[in-house]
Amino acid sequence: MKATVRTERYYDIEIGGVMKEGWREVSSWNGLQELERKGQKLIVATEDHGLLFGILGPAIGKSKESALKVVSASPGLHEWLRSEVKA
Repeated sequence: MKATVRTERYYDIEIGGVMKEGWREVSSWNGLQELERKGQKLIVATEDHGLLFGILGPAIGKSKESALKVVSASPGLHEWLRSEVKA
């Protein structure tokens, strides 16, 4: 029997106290990640460039949270992203 395994990464992002859950990683390249949720897209960079630390961090008691910098976003996300500036 032949089996195939596919790994998908999902993220929850909070900006200005508003949590939007279920962002799926579509692609990553040179420290940037393209995330998609309900037809909306974000391209983000993270301060935590260590993928290995991201995987092992929770196992050694470190937080899974990382600060993100939004590089590009779908137009419908404008108000949500502005709440970060107000906070």
